[in-house]
Order: sequence, then structure tokens, then C-alpha cells
Amino acid sequence: MGLRPATSADEELKPDHGPRVSSAFESCTSRVLSKGPANVTFDFNQTKWEMCLNVSDTPGIPDTNGRGVSFLDAFMKHAKENPLNGVVLMIDASSRLTQELQYALLALRECFNSLLSETRLILYINKLPNSFSLKQQGIRRNEEQAYEREKKATEVAHFVANILFGPGKAGEFRNYVKNEQGSNDGVEGLKLLISQLPPAPMDSSQFRTWSEKKKYYEDLKNGVLGREQCMQELRKRKEGRKEEIKQSLSATFKEFHKLDWWWGKRSNQFLHFIGAQEDSFETKKWRLENKISELMQEQRNVDTEIRGLRENLDGDLAACKGRQRVDQAVRAIKEEKQRCQKLLKEFTELESQIGRTLDLQSA
Repeated sequence: MGLRPATSADEELKPDHGPRVSSAFESCTSRVLSKGPANVTFDFNQTKWEMCLNVSDTPGIPDTNGRGVSFLDAFMKHAKENPLNGVVLMIDASSRLTQELQYALLALRECFNSLLSETRLILYINKLPNSFSLKQQGIRRNEEQAYEREKKATEVAHFVANILFGPGKAGEFRNYVKNEQGSNDGVEGLKLLISQLPPAPMDSSQFRTWSEKKKYYEDLKNGVLGREQCMQELRKRKEGRKEEIKQSLSATFKEFHKLDWWWGKRSNQFLHFIGAQEDSFETKKWRLENKISELMQEQRNVDTEIRGLRENLDGDLAACKGRQRVDQAVRAIKEEKQRCQKLLKEFTELESQIGRTLDLQSA
């Protein structure tokens, strides 16, 4: 079944219509909507491919009316009931990367409880400067325009990845699609990246609403959560992360094998796609090999942490080698408390800075 874009809030609710989309290729929805299943076709490697999608559309976080993270609880409640294979974030490249966006991304990361990985996230970087606007700035040569667009796209991608995955992974993040102002040229690339998402959904039982996360920080800070409760929460999160690493490894191995196959075919369309991210075949292969190695190392580390937490919870101290895993569990609790205290401070500072900015704008 195909879905027609809705032109009104009433049409959005009809099963044969999708969400409203503006002329600037932006979502206009003011609620969380699920649509599908819908068959989507795309052309790649000189072949027409088809996939069946269920799509949930949400208001922006933060949205264009400055409502911050007010939609985050509704979105996470919806995600708990409708397990996700991945998340597509649309970022407006023509707007500033604000503290409000930083706050919203931090909150989003925490609500996914360590499960939102590079494998699950796709960035759709919209409203990149087109040829006309760049010529207005005196940038006329095609290669110079391409450079400016790539520079802006990289800035946006690094900003988002740095918050969601940490500085160590921001520079390696490549799961994004570029779209120029007034066009929809990025749609085919978006479809391709969606087709490469892991087939198994994320464990929605691990998701938390923003209200639940804020309560967790406060309870941990005020000593409401005991040692055992903290270890239980940590173990659940680590076990969820372990399963997510397994899914990421499977998807990365699949991408690695496809890369070899596509390169063997020497597809012009494929070469254009990898060239859009300024990665040669050798560089892309090297990145995938590194990613596999990092995921396998993280898998080993998480296994060790889970064993330590489990043995402490079960009281199996004899199994703890010279109290090594007991110490690891105690250290994990201490690090979790420090992490939450740091986050509380960061959120408080951002709220203060955002409030001052809004006051200045309204003055």
C-alpha cells in the first residue's frame, strides 16, 4: 500500500494518507502518528528494490515552535508500544545548532538508555545551501559549492554524533544523507540507509520517558535508590546494550559483505553514493573493519561488567575472583552516580542558558 501526503490534520488520521509535509520537505505534524505498512520502492545498483515500512512521525524535538522536549514523553511512550528498527532525525542545516537542540539530543540519548547506536540512527540533513544561495555568497564553482555543502553537513553530523555517541565516535559517523534547500534529492539515499537498518527491532522495554529519567537522576542523587536497585538498573541497561551490540555487529558484517559485492559490480550508482560521503572504497572498508573490531571489544567489556553485577546481585562472592568483580560492580555504581550528577548539572546549566536566550528574544 502507498500513502499519499496529507494536506490537513484530519487527513493525517486517514489510513491511506501519510503525515503532512511542507513545501520545504518538513514534517508539519503536531502529534505522534504511526502509518503503515506501506510498500516503498527505490532504485539502486540499476535495480528496483522494495521494502515494507511502518513509520512513526513525531513533532520535532525541539520543534519549530520552540517547545523543547515537551513531546519527548509522548514519543518514548509510543516507542515502547511500537518497537523501532531505527530513528531518522531530520536536522535543518540552515538553522543554528542551538543549546536547545543540544539539550533535546542529550535527553533523547538518555531516554533510549544506551540503545541508540550509530547503526540505528540516520541523519537527514535538510536545507543545505543550493547553487543559487551559494552564488549569492560569491561561491560559483561547482567544486567549491560541493565543498561548502559537505563542510556544513559534516559540522551538523559531528554536532549530533558528539552528543549521542561521544567525541570518540563523532568523527567516524557517516550515516547521514544530504538534501539541498528546495529539493528532495536526498530521498533515495534515505531509502537506501533505511534498508540497511538491523532487521530486529530495539528492545523497547529498555526505553524510558524523559520524566522517568529525571526521576531516576534525582532518586540516585538523593539516595532513594539503594545499592541493589542501582545494580539491577545497571544490569538491565548493560544486557540491553549487549543485545544491541549483537544486532550492530550483524548489520555491520552485512554491510561489509555488501561492500565487497557492490565493488565487484563497479556500480556507478554505488560509486556515486560512497563518493557523496567523501569515502573511497578502501576508506569505507577500513572504517567498517574498525567498527567491527570496536564492537567486538565493547561486547567483551560489557560481558565482564554483566558478570560482575550478576554475581554481586546473586551473592555469589566465591565466584568473584579475589573480589575483582565485586570491585568492578562497586566502581560501576560509583561511576553511574557521578555520570548522573554530571548530567543533572549539565541539564540545569543548559536550562538556564536557554531561559536567558528566550528572555533576550522576547525583550
